[in-house]
Amino acid sequence: MSTVIVVATLRVREGAEEDGMSVLRELAERTHPEEGCLGYAVHRAADDPRTIVMVERWTSRAALDAHFQQPHVAQAGARSADLLEGQPTILILDPVPVGDPAKGVL
Repeated sequence: MSTVIVVATLRVREGAEEDGMSVLRELAERTHPEEGCLGYAVHRAADDPRTIVMVERWTSRAALDAHFQQPHVAQAGARSADLLEGQPTILILDPVPVGDPAKGVL
């Protein structure tokens, strides 16, 4: 079983930046204790605070799938529906170790 990386990119509507961040803060706090969550971090684009990128690391695809079934994930989706421009882009990735073993994977 190998780890799974998720990169989710979303764009918050103008004027909804703080409400969007509030939803994501709560989602991260509720996700961190989940079994299989190795990392769940929220980032804002340096040149555009309306663009948010979430980078996640899970022990397995099964752990990620269990996360997607959590009530707090559905609640966050419902709360953020009116805050976003379009749908988030979600990439589910398998790590490909390269170079230095300590630096070549997340």
